[in-house]
Amino acid sequence: MRVSVLWARVASGASLLLLLLLLLRARPRPELRVERGPEAPAFPPGPVAPVAPEEAPRSPDPAAAIRRLVLRMNAEQRPRNAGRALAWRPGGPVVVVQVHSRAAHLRLLVESLGAVRGIETALLIFSHDEVSEEVDAVVRGVRFCQVLQIFYPFSAQLHAASFPGPDPRDCPRNASPREAQRLGCTNAATPDRFGHYREAAFTQAKHHWWWKLHFVWRGLRMLRGHPGPVLLLEEDHFVLPDALALLASMGDVLRVNCADCDLLSLGVLGPAVGAAAAAAVAAAGTEAVDVAPWHSSRHNTGMAMMRSGYEKLARCARAFCTCDDYNWDWSVQLASVDCVPRGAMLVLATRLPRVLHTGGGCGMHHRRDSCGVQQERAHAMRVLRQLEGALFPAALSIRSKNEKGAIRPRLNGGWADPRDWALCLSQENRTTSPHFDYYLLAGEISGPS
Repeated sequence: MRVSVLWARVASGASLLLLLLLLLRARPRPELRVERGPEAPAFPPGPVAPVAPEEAPRSPDPAAAIRRLVLRMNAEQRPRNAGRALAWRPGGPVVVVQVHSRAAHLRLLVESLGAVRGIETALLIFSHDEVSEEVDAVVRGVRFCQVLQIFYPFSAQLHAASFPGPDPRDCPRNASPREAQRLGCTNAATPDRFGHYREAAFTQAKHHWWWKLHFVWRGLRMLRGHPGPVLLLEEDHFVLPDALALLASMGDVLRVNCADCDLLSLGVLGPAVGAAAAAAVAAAGTEAVDVAPWHSSRHNTGMAMMRSGYEKLARCARAFCTCDDYNWDWSVQLASVDCVPRGAMLVLATRLPRVLHTGGGCGMHHRRDSCGVQQERAHAMRVLRQLEGALFPAALSIRSKNEKGAIRPRLNGGWADPRDWALCLSQENRTTSPHFDYYLLAGEISGPS
C-alpha cells in the first residue's frame, strides 16, 4: 500500500492503528547477526511503492511510514469516549498505563479499573511501546472513561534493525571485550559494569518510562498546568475500588502536612496484606500513611507523581540517564540519592495496598503472556475480600515520618551504552519539539555530547 494512500485514509478518519498493524505485517523481519554493513537509510524522500519479492534491492523500510503515523497520533492527542458524557475535566484524575505486549494482564488491569469508584471522571492514558492487535482490542474495549493512546516513537518494534532497536552490528550481550574487538561491533568499547553489552528489549522499558513522563507532563495539551497527582501503572497491575478516592485524600494530606513530598505510593511490598492492619482500619475508620525516602522495592507499584516531583526528577536527568541500571525505579532511587538536594525524594505511602502487582512470575525476562494470570486474578480477589472492610477510610493520618536520605542502590547494569545515555538525555526536548524525533529516526544520535 502506498504511503500516499495511507495518508488519504488517515485524512478520511480511518483507524490509524489498523494502518500500523497492516504495515507491521508487511515489514520484513531482519536476520540479526554481528557484522559491519551500510548505515541504515534515512527517511525516504517520498511515497514508497511496494517492491516484488524477487526484485532487488528492496525498497526503503516501510516502518518509516509507521513511525510517521505514530508521531502524528502523538501530535493529534484525540481522546476517545469524549462524546459519551464522561466527565473528565482539567484537574481531574489522571491514570497513565505503560503497556508492552501482555494483553492478558492488561485485560485484568482494565477489569479492575472498571470497578474503581469515580473512574468515569478520569482520563486514562495508555502509553504503548509496541503496536499489537490484541492489546489494541483491549484498549478499544474501554467504555467507562475518556481514553487517550500515545506511542513511544523509539521502540525496538519500530527500529527493528538499528538503534535504539537491536542493530545487527552491535555486540552480542555475552561477548567478551576481546571478542567484541575482534568482531568490530559498534559498541565494543562500552560494556556495562558486569561486562555485558546492551539488549534493546531491556533498555526499552527505561527509555519508554522516561519518555512517557516527559510527554505526559510537558507534551500533552490536556494536562498543561495540571498539578497532579498522576497515577503511574503498568500492564501487570490490579487496582482496588477505592484507589482514586484514596489518592485524592493522600493528595490533600500531602498538600497540608508534607509540603516536601513529591511522590505517593498506593502499593505495598510483598504479598502479605496485614490482616490486623486492615481490621484496625475497618474498626476505626482511620488509615495510617507514612512519609519516607523513595525506595524502589517498596514504592514502585502504584506510584503517583505531583508536577513538583516530575520537575525535581527532570532536573536530575543526567543522574537518571547515566545510571548503569536498565530499571527505571532503581535509576530513580540513584537520582534521588545523588542529585536531590536533601538526598532523597520523599514519598507519602499507604500501609494497605490499593495497587497489586499481578506479574510476579511474568516479568521482563518471561516469554509467555498468560503465565499464571488466572492465578494472579484469584490472588487479587482474595486480597480484595480481605481488605473490603478497610476500603474508603473516613480519614488518613501520618503515623511515621522519616526524612533521612535514601539508600544508594546496588545497580543491575544493562545501561552503559553512550547512545542510550544520549537518547535518554534528549527526551525532554523531544516531547515538546516533535521535529527532534526525525533527527533520531534519521540516525543522527550517536552518543552524548
